[in-house]
Amino acid sequence: MLADGVDTIADDVVEKLGAQAINAVLEWVDSVASISPQALKPTWRRALASRPRTLLNWLRGVEAPHEATVAFVASLLDPNSQEVRSFGAHVWLRFAATAPHKLDHGDLIRTMAFSLALAFNNPGLGAEKLAAQVFETVHEAAENNELDDSSWLMLKNHVPSLSWWGDWDKCERLRRALVDKFIRYDWSIDGFLEAVNREKTFRQIVASCKTTESGKAFLRSVVKLIAENKVHVTDAQRAVLAYIY
Repeated sequence: MLADGVDTIADDVVEKLGAQAINAVLEWVDSVASISPQALKPTWRRALASRPRTLLNWLRGVEAPHEATVAFVASLLDPNSQEVRSFGAHVWLRFAATAPHKLDHGDLIRTMAFSLALAFNNPGLGAEKLAAQVFETVHEAAENNELDDSSWLMLKNHVPSLSWWGDWDKCERLRRALVDKFIRYDWSIDGFLEAVNREKTFRQIVASCKTTESGKAFLRSVVKLIAENKVHVTDAQRAVLAYIY
């Protein structure tokens, strides 16, 4: 059915066979290098998306799925759902580490946005690391107007509103969200410094922090740990912070 592009009974197949059918579809997608997983017909995609837990269980059980397959599965999931949050960050951490050189740019950005939204939900061990790995990619995509509507929708509930005239600035809202999450979840300062590794972004995020009391307090804690040599900081980051306090 998959090879011949037949999708008329996709819903029935998944309804009757459940995990057996979904696993077979994902294994086929993962093994057929000549086809883009995104090319799977909408009927199949809808049928698969109806069983998020089964999709996640397949990911958990496969030792090394192709990055394109992981991106495909992510496109069928909601990073803000309980099922995805309870699954944790492990698979997405592995994806974020290997995907940048193996995926189409658009698929990469969409899956990195998915991963950042998931990290912003703090899904347990590895959440901070996941945010650190993917933030700059998503921030740069927003900077270049490369975040599509579906990617932004996943993140929208996590980013603060600025004002009726300032909400257009997705980059600023992402920067503020990142700081808010590090404060709220008590993530490490090391993780924060790793997340914002471009000098330009770091300057912008420091400027954002200086506009709120919580941001200022957070910056003071960053500066304190740097002065005590308790965190890893780049020369550029140190220079930006040198004259704050």
